[in-house]
Amino acid sequence: MADPAREPQKGETFVYSGIDREIRDTLKAGLLVRGLADLQQVFRPDWLTATLMARTKSVFVDGPDVRVRNVLSRTSVAGSPVPVIWIASAAQRDLAKPDVREQVNAVWAWPFLVSGQPLDSVAQLETVVETPVLVPSGVGEAEDERLAFIDTAGLETSAPSPRLQRIVDWVTAYFNTSLAFVNLIGHEMQTAKVSSGLPDGLVVDMPRELSICQYVVSGQQPVIVPDVLASDFFRDAGVAAMIGVQAYAGMPLVNEQDMALGSLCMMDMEPREMALTEVDVLRAMAAAVIDHLEETNSVPQLRFSRQRFHRIGRALLADATRLGEPLSIASLPGSVVDHVAQAGLEFCTVSDDGGCLVCLPRTNKADARERLAAILNQTGMNAPMFILETQPGEVWGGVIERLNELVDTVAISQGVV
Repeated sequence: MADPAREPQKGETFVYSGIDREIRDTLKAGLLVRGLADLQQVFRPDWLTATLMARTKSVFVDGPDVRVRNVLSRTSVAGSPVPVIWIASAAQRDLAKPDVREQVNAVWAWPFLVSGQPLDSVAQLETVVETPVLVPSGVGEAEDERLAFIDTAGLETSAPSPRLQRIVDWVTAYFNTSLAFVNLIGHEMQTAKVSSGLPDGLVVDMPRELSICQYVVSGQQPVIVPDVLASDFFRDAGVAAMIGVQAYAGMPLVNEQDMALGSLCMMDMEPREMALTEVDVLRAMAAAVIDHLEETNSVPQLRFSRQRFHRIGRALLADATRLGEPLSIASLPGSVVDHVAQAGLEFCTVSDDGGCLVCLPRTNKADARERLAAILNQTGMNAPMFILETQPGEVWGGVIERLNELVDTVAISQGVV
């Protein structure tokens, strides 16, 4: 692994000129899992100084074209212009003047995936290299505030949410990995909030200094270690000696206050490579964990907000394309959403029009129809269902549009698919 304390050399730094935390974190994760330097954020274009540009490889900017023009103007001070990548929503692209696209080096659609965009030749990586550790001490800058939040919220002592248990069980099943945890990093201990893959009754809490998750938290970063025992930095980690872990992947659990409370991690007892699309899926699930971390109810349903559902769906679709596996998306009446959630199907949400959307990874259309029909029969409802099996290379937005068109077409003809 590269020396985590090494200063970036000329042309190695990546800069984000913007204020959106989700964009920043997505870019940061995408660079780190490719083994590249950390992302530096500058909040205003006039902070893009000649000194900074001299060591910058690319600048990412989001927002309207007026901000992009300011960034393009500032990057020109480097002598030779630094490549500028514009991250924009469809609405921002439509409103922009045509010459903006000509001046930037690339336009990325937002929202995007870590693995979904090219970034020079490094984007061709099929598997993830070991990620650099941003804070090798394991203690971040805002540690006192972070620990105070955990103490005040009582997260280490509260009963685990059944939804969290569902998520870690899903992680071990989807990734075919030995273990998965939601770990909290406290003052002195790492506490397993929930776990999957351990024998009943076994708890693996450990001193903080022996954990790998501490580096996920201190750097608010993904940490991917394909071979723990071959790693210069991690081979002496206590978790490897305690339970024989040889591969690790962890994603930070960052709350709305921008504090990393812990990690959603998975571990294997053999070395394991991880694809970029798998990293996207694990990141999407880590974001879902935050939604349920402070829950106290006993409902195990994996019913998500629309935003969270679509984020997970995008990641699953990209991974399905890589694997050549089916992914089915279904639309049902909103009245059955609770029945769907209780039946153990992977993910569901309430759509914009009040319907129920269901995402079924590794499930073809025929199997999806059978599973959903069984649920509808149990409810006694004679309700229509609309199912699409995604095609290789499709994008998530296009899949949802196809599904909506199918629903509208059938509704007009009064038929049922």
